[in-house]
Amino acid sequence: MRSNQQKMLHVRARRTASAFALRAATLGLTERLLEVHFGAQPIQPRMLARTFLIRCAVVCGLIIAAGSVRADGGNAAPASSADPLEPLQWHGWRKDGTIITAAELRDMTASRGLRAILFKKRIPDPDLSEANLGGADLKRASLQRANLRKTILGPADLTEATLTNADLREADLEGTNLTGADLSHAKLGGANLYEAKMAGAIMIETDVSDVNFDLQPGTLPSIQYAATATGLEKMRYEHSPTSLIELREAFRAAGLREQANAVHFSIMHSRRKKAGFFEKILLLAVEIPCAYGMRPGRPLLILVSAILAFWIPYIFALNQNGVGGIWITWPDGRTPKDESSEKEARLSPRGFLRRIGVALYFSVVSAFNIGWEEINIGNWIAQLQPKEFALKATGWVRVIAGAQSLLGVYLVALSILSYFGHLFE
Repeated sequence: MRSNQQKMLHVRARRTASAFALRAATLGLTERLLEVHFGAQPIQPRMLARTFLIRCAVVCGLIIAAGSVRADGGNAAPASSADPLEPLQWHGWRKDGTIITAAELRDMTASRGLRAILFKKRIPDPDLSEANLGGADLKRASLQRANLRKTILGPADLTEATLTNADLREADLEGTNLTGADLSHAKLGGANLYEAKMAGAIMIETDVSDVNFDLQPGTLPSIQYAATATGLEKMRYEHSPTSLIELREAFRAAGLREQANAVHFSIMHSRRKKAGFFEKILLLAVEIPCAYGMRPGRPLLILVSAILAFWIPYIFALNQNGVGGIWITWPDGRTPKDESSEKEARLSPRGFLRRIGVALYFSVVSAFNIGWEEINIGNWIAQLQPKEFALKATGWVRVIAGAQSLLGVYLVALSILSYFGHLFE
């Protein structure tokens, strides 16, 4: 396969041959007219016309041959307005180590829609994966559906470039200018946007999972389009959370609570990964139950699951006469006639279904043993009983009931703070 330099020399040679042929035809016609004018030979119109037509046909043939290089498949020379023999100031490298010139890059990223109509064939999508295009001038380039995976683009200029449906996963976009670029439906998973500019960029349903969102301050993408991006909660920062904080506050200012909470989770998740041991434990205690406020209903689901889990040891407590057990207590002077005259008695209901019912009831009361003085959820639940009594635990059952009460207080508080407040801001 011919090198790029050989292609350029071939094109220059054909152009030069065409120019010389045209000049020869013109000079031949002029010479013939002079001979006739000065009387060297008598005028012969037929011979004169035939000579001129033959030379014109030669010129046209050479021009067509030179133009065929443009359509010569893989041996085509890149289109450029500049002289092909002049050295180009920029060049990059493909993943196989071959050089890609600025002219080739311009031809590859030109509008393919018009060219497809003109040539009546599908123009292949650019494949620049793992290439080094750092510093390239790609203003308004057409890179839709381009394969730019693991490509080095920083600090290229992609101002107002079209990158719809492009694959930019794990691409290095450090310092890249993406102002006004269209990244709709693009895949940016794992891309590095450190010090990049994205002011006014369009990100309709763009995948931003695991993106290093360390933009230059004040260069956020269009908020109304960024709200549709996927993977907001999976973004991260390496140096500073400034850009993510800006994005979170912009979402809140626009009334986009769900998106703001997703970005807040990405900030706190990145912070946890960089934190020390004890801070990681503290942050995990909030991240797992409610995801730093992104899932305010999750603590209540965990609480319900805990109620269903804690009734299992309570069943064993009702089925044996060991140290630990569940007791029923009656207020003074209110002991029912059909019950023992003692103020308290150990519960040991007969029948498996009755034991399940008592265990579940005790688990619910223990989980919601939350309140202050008269404001107590557990007491409110007890008011639903047809008889006035209270249940208390002894021994190891008391320890389990106390742990369940503390867990219930924590989960209910997390759910309320997640919905009405902002955790760790």
